Amino acid sequence: MLRMHDGRLVMIGLRQVVDVVGNPRGDWYLTRDAENIGRWFTARGLTGVHPEPADLADLLRREALL
Repeated sequence: MLRMHDGRLVMIGLRQVVDVVGNPRGDWYLTRDAENIGRWFTARGLTGVHPEPADLADLLRREALL
């Protein structure tokens, strides 16, 4: 689900929740999913955004304090 909140795009997707800390492959899943999301938006013409879609996994790790 995509929503706007305070002028920012918020993505919500909880169909397959994975504990990225407790699951031994959690970091792998986070990276894979973030890269897939970035590819999806880039393939549909997303350009000139900061951070770049390729940097999404690192951004999520920082936001989650991982």
